[in-house]
Amino acid sequence: MGWIRSDLRKNREIAFGLVLVLSLCQCILSALFLVIGSARSLAYTAGTGGRVGSLLMQLCVPIVAITFLIAVIVIFISTGTGLRQRQKDLAMLELQGASDRQVLSYVLGESLLLVLPSSVIAAIVSPLVAPALWNVYVTYLFREQGGGATTVPFSWSNGVASVVAGILVGVVAGMLGTLMTAREIRRVSPLEIVRDDVRTAVTVSRPRRVWGIIFLCLTVVLMVAPVVAIAASRNLRETSDPLSFFNAQIASLVTFIIALALLGRQIISFATKAWMALIPSASAPVWVVRQQSARKSEQRSGITTLLTILLVLYFSSLAADRTRTASISSDGRLNSGSGLFLVLSPALLLAFVGVLASYMISLSQRSRDTTLLEVAGADGHTLNLIAFLEGTVPIITATLLSLVYSLVLCACISLLGMLLTARPFTILFPWEQFLPIVVLLIALGGAAAWASLQNTLRTSVATRLRTAIKE
Repeated sequence: MGWIRSDLRKNREIAFGLVLVLSLCQCILSALFLVIGSARSLAYTAGTGGRVGSLLMQLCVPIVAITFLIAVIVIFISTGTGLRQRQKDLAMLELQGASDRQVLSYVLGESLLLVLPSSVIAAIVSPLVAPALWNVYVTYLFREQGGGATTVPFSWSNGVASVVAGILVGVVAGMLGTLMTAREIRRVSPLEIVRDDVRTAVTVSRPRRVWGIIFLCLTVVLMVAPVVAIAASRNLRETSDPLSFFNAQIASLVTFIIALALLGRQIISFATKAWMALIPSASAPVWVVRQQSARKSEQRSGITTLLTILLVLYFSSLAADRTRTASISSDGRLNSGSGLFLVLSPALLLAFVGVLASYMISLSQRSRDTTLLEVAGADGHTLNLIAFLEGTVPIITATLLSLVYSLVLCACISLLGMLLTARPFTILFPWEQFLPIVVLLIALGGAAAWASLQNTLRTSVATRLRTAIKE
């Protein structure tokens, strides 16, 4: 227990980031479970109230499903990133005589200590958030139905069970994420970890790789199959409801996110190497960043995966909404208020906080690399440039992946609309938001890395070397 408290004090940034992620995920899930419980109780009443409850259930079920998926992914990636940042400490424990079971009990004990305060926060905050979410969804529903402003009372039916369910999701996901990451780290020799001789990322297990490929293939099928089916069948084109085909294409968003969660390291490593290979490495900073990106792809794949999920959710939802509305707006069966962005808004919030926490965790232990570069003769200008480039590499990779997926999805949607309504091929991507957001993210990423570097440089090289030798 003493080692656990000491490790948490030593890694305050990691602990704070994990508590932040767990608290928000548990709070949002508990609030959504409360909302869907209220809608379910309303659906069982007679008359208008029952109809409103049924419509709210139809709205809330996809929101809860997508948010649940994103919450689990965010918790898994955040806990995994935090544990990998401390894998050298765990390796030292093993070299000092601790057994695998003891090390596993330590990391699970740490995870449990972090989950406890987040669960208390979620239990207090989620009942305050749920009525506000309820009012938002009710207002949106009546606006879409063409009605005026109407107040529907919030019901606390199964309130305790809903809150407990949201909290348990965070507890189980946090413990499982820790357990799975610990098992992956154990595949590498502790001596190699301490000597920093791990030159390749931990390989993805075969079942995980197989499932990742399955979901990746399913993503392609969901995007392309509706276009092929409509093009091949005239009868299907004339009699079917286009909304079902568009929904199938947008469902590829979920399968792509699952594929990213399963194959994130391999996809991100491939994408990063592909675009960095296009940059000349004549300058020393670019060469250093390229080498470190390859060497640390395991530790930094988590933040890039979460950032990719965030950008995919945001830009794909906007672009898909715009493109499919323009494709068959004259049909009358679709309108611009499809609500896709509203459905994804809780998931977007969780992904955003996950990115912030993971970035905080990834910046917490870069002093060693900075020290080695200083010893090798790097001056202040070179260190600043390397820090800025390191901070922007994950952002550029995530941006390119989200852009490619969004454009391919919109192209498939536009092709489907062209077959259904004979409208011209059109892709309505939100460039007016994409470019400012990407520039802002690059600036923030570079600034955060620069600030982390300045914090490291406040300590002398000799002090940092002594600390590293003691560790």
